[in-house]
Amino acid sequence: MKTQLIAFCLLSILCVYSSCKKEKIELLITEINTPLLSDLQDVSFLDEDTIYVVGGQNFSHGLLSKSYDGGTSWIIDTVSNHTLNDIYQLNHSFFYTVGFNGTFIYKTPSLVFPLFTFLQEQEPMYAVHFMNAQEGIAVGGGSFNRGIIYRFNSASGSIDTVFSDWIHEFSDVDFSDPLHGTIVGYGIILETTDGGYTWTPHPIEGDFFNAIHFPTAQVGYITGLFGTILKTTDGGSSWKKIRKGSAVTRPKQKFKDIRFSDETNGYIVGDEGLFWKTNDGGKTWQVVENIPNTDLQSIFIKDQIGFIVGEQGKIFKFVD
Repeated sequence: MKTQLIAFCLLSILCVYSSCKKEKIELLITEINTPLLSDLQDVSFLDEDTIYVVGGQNFSHGLLSKSYDGGTSWIIDTVSNHTLNDIYQLNHSFFYTVGFNGTFIYKTPSLVFPLFTFLQEQEPMYAVHFMNAQEGIAVGGGSFNRGIIYRFNSASGSIDTVFSDWIHEFSDVDFSDPLHGTIVGYGIILETTDGGYTWTPHPIEGDFFNAIHFPTAQVGYITGLFGTILKTTDGGSSWKKIRKGSAVTRPKQKFKDIRFSDETNGYIVGDEGLFWKTNDGGKTWQVVENIPNTDLQSIFIKDQIGFIVGEQGKIFKFVD
């Protein structure tokens, strides 16, 4: 009887593994040769020619680099002695970036060069999003148990509200429209319905939620560092778990970023060359295997063109 039970359990595990086995595919991927050697944390572009990347090495330098010719040549600015973690481009005239030690850098039409400042709490900042040219949100924190939210009321980083009493570190923020936004972090998801003046937690936990993206006003996706994937179809009012992270019957996957070109076609990147694609809104995922085994940190896609950045200055361009 015991032998039969063991055999049944082994067969069940094998069945689960086989059902979870993902199709492997290849995409048209090009590695862009750059003079960048620092780890890159984020990438953004408004057109195929104009690309921004940020990164650096903490306590050494923060890197803001841009290309105006699709990655053939790069302008490199060492703008601080702290790693830059995120960049948000509102349009060709406005961009914002944040990093460690409360670093905040912004560029507006009236400025010839970006301006550098420190946010008042000087905590590590991991993400920034501007709803329009005057109003934005930056999030961060540290040690997993300190979270901070800044609400800006001008492009130059003037702050009208600071939330600094959260006991969860925050890692990303996105808005589905100017009033409705979501913040994710260590075991927490927050929602605002008034443009960031108030935030309410969702009853969801179980992972270090580290990336969020709304491809449409109603549909959005969240990833957790240890493999969780969540989806909303009502603009962030509720979230459904479509993949459970760190399950016993599946290998651990360290997700770092998620991005969708529309509500059904999207990608996830992560450590050790993890690159997944879905074309059915996250129901099933394919493994993109023709990419080097390097830690991938961030992905951005627009008009069927995508860029991925990672460790040691790696940049990859792909066609969706």
